[in-house]
Amino acid sequence: MLQYELLTLPLGIAAGRDVVHLAPGAALRHRPLFTLLEREPGSPFTLRTERGRGIVSTLRPLRHPGTHRLKVQALAPGGYRAPSIFLLLISVSPYPY
Repeated sequence: MLQYELLTLPLGIAAGRDVVHLAPGAALRHRPLFTLLEREPGSPFTLRTERGRGIVSTLRPLRHPGTHRLKVQALAPGGYRAPSIFLLLISVSPYPY
């Protein structure tokens, strides 16, 4: 399954803030493993898995506007099901709203 997620964030979000919670389809609901497949060099975002969800958070404060692309895979333990792929486009606004 392929999912696109578009997200707009205001300038100035602090480091360590969760910005997106990813949940795979029903076929992968049993504690999937999330992996960051692609991330731009210098991207201010990271991924962790917590309670069966992938959580994207900030590594450092969002001080510069721009667009960031992340590709995340959710895979069932044992790999016996097709993975869910998330393509995230995150736009950091030039304004703090």
